Amino acid sequence: MDLIKSKQFDLAEQHLRRAVELNPEDAWAWVYLGSVLWAKGEFTAAEDAFWSAYNHARNEWYPNWELACFYEDGEDYEWAARFYLRALLASPDELVLLFHYGRFLLRQGDFRSAEKYLRRACELDPNYDKACELLREVTRHNSTGL
Repeated sequence: MDLIKSKQFDLAEQHLRRAVELNPEDAWAWVYLGSVLWAKGEFTAAEDAFWSAYNHARNEWYPNWELACFYEDGEDYEWAARFYLRALLASPDELVLLFHYGRFLLRQGDFRSAEKYLRRACELDPNYDKACELLREVTRHNSTGL
């Protein structure tokens, strides 16, 4: 993780490729590898890594969430929505997931639904500043009808 945070993507990729070679069923290693490849702009390879994570842990929230974020970033909103919903089925109270899905809905113009998911994130963690600030903005929008 430190290599990713410090943007040492080539070294991180090298270690993560070794990790998936040693344990090809480690979905988290595939997720991290996909994230590194995505950051490097290697989109096809990133998508393949995310799908490998999904194939090893399809009923977990995190590979579904990564695919949702990946497809949202690529403006494939239908696939993004599909994977967000799968992730929410797996873990309906995952904070980062609630925030990202709420933000996704907001970007899609669904302010009412966005408010619901952001509100849940803030109920679970009132100190989740990004989610609670976005909730305040959405609530103001919904109450004024702007």
